Amino acid sequence: MQITVNNISKSYNGFEFVLKNFTYSFDHTSCYCITGNNGSGKSTLLRILAGLSQPTSGTIEYEKCSVNSIGFVAPAMNLYEDLTVKELCEFQFSSHTVASFSREMLEKYEVDSLMKKTIRSLSSGQKQRVKLFVASSNQPDILLLDEPSTNLDARGFSIIETIVDEYKKSEKIIIIASNLQNEINLTNVQIPL
Repeated sequence: MQITVNNISKSYNGFEFVLKNFTYSFDHTSCYCITGNNGSGKSTLLRILAGLSQPTSGTIEYEKCSVNSIGFVAPAMNLYEDLTVKELCEFQFSSHTVASFSREMLEKYEVDSLMKKTIRSLSSGQKQRVKLFVASSNQPDILLLDEPSTNLDARGFSIIETIVDEYKKSEKIIIIASNLQNEINLTNVQIPL
């Protein structure tokens, strides 16, 4: 499983580049962290890898992994506020219901007690747990986490540690974008932008 990025550049206005000629190959043998100053293109790169944004130039090749199997979490990612957590999950996992997830899995992400609550009524940390559950519980081939511990307490951070450990043992790709040392420490390859 590999993602090969060839000379990716991204400009939002046609002359200033957030990313310029970024080239790298990501595979399942490492856990990666994209680091860099604010505005260096960390989040932009993850959005491009997730297929949520198109590069201005360059190409991406996905080998032995499905572009339809990508999990993505970001602080600015919005959830459907009027849905309950159960309704959101059933919408996201249209091929199966929340009932197909084990009690253990729901408890691991601490979303079991939130199922009947609307997204609007959740705290920011609870919303982050829901995002992590939706993005990673069906174990996509590629998991992209942009500052994943945003709004999480120590118990919430342990969820991220568990997710990263599971991906390290799998043949799947995980990439984190962060400047937080505790998130960087979860990875074994750091890529500065």
